[in-house]
Amino acid sequence: MELKAHILTLDKPFTSDAYTLRNAVLEQYAGSDFCSHIDGELRKKVIYPRIHFTLVDDKPIVVGMKEAMDTTDAFVEELKKIRIHGQEWTVQSVESRHDQTCFDKTGTLYSYRFLTPWVGLNRQNLIRYKYLYAAERTAFLNKMLSQNIVFLMKEFDYSPRFKISCRIRINVLNPTVHPEIGMGYFTGEFQSNVYLPKYLAMGCGISRGFGTIACIDKSRNPKHKPDISTD
Repeated sequence: MELKAHILTLDKPFTSDAYTLRNAVLEQYAGSDFCSHIDGELRKKVIYPRIHFTLVDDKPIVVGMKEAMDTTDAFVEELKKIRIHGQEWTVQSVESRHDQTCFDKTGTLYSYRFLTPWVGLNRQNLIRYKYLYAAERTAFLNKMLSQNIVFLMKEFDYSPRFKISCRIRINVLNPTVHPEIGMGYFTGEFQSNVYLPKYLAMGCGISRGFGTIACIDKSRNPKHKPDISTD
């Protein structure tokens, strides 16, 4: 699975958010193939959005994946101005970063940081989570992360043939509830035995820029047993 993230440098600080930017683009470029991937016929064909916006270090980022990469490349190349609610920003430069994964089993543990909050609890799980003890909460969040990764693998036509392990690292187990969508989110880090591309998004609220991750470290997995084949 391939991913390309386009980091926009603007002429002045960006004072809006990823979701507002998304909606402004949908309005300004309605009818384009790019917008069809976001909220149109092409979007209806998939569960995980192939194009999404996020905001990291106050810089807007446009992420295109798999079949939407070329469309995203073309859109960003032509993007000169961003207009939102009477304000205007000029795109001064674009830094594009390409990454990919095959979701293979390796002997490596990867450490990730949530660059934007991870919405790991939908409304139903938020109620269930409320009545769990601390140790149960950690296990529950690890399970949610693993399920997020399994979903991604299936969505991009990979079959999970090994156990996906995750270990969350957060300082506060109490979630913050988003006032608009009513779901619980967290900040922090996690580990997994699966490599995930930088600027991939996980969990709920991807269209709002949530769940953006980056790999920050990797180490040998002491529990890994290499596959042994015989001729």
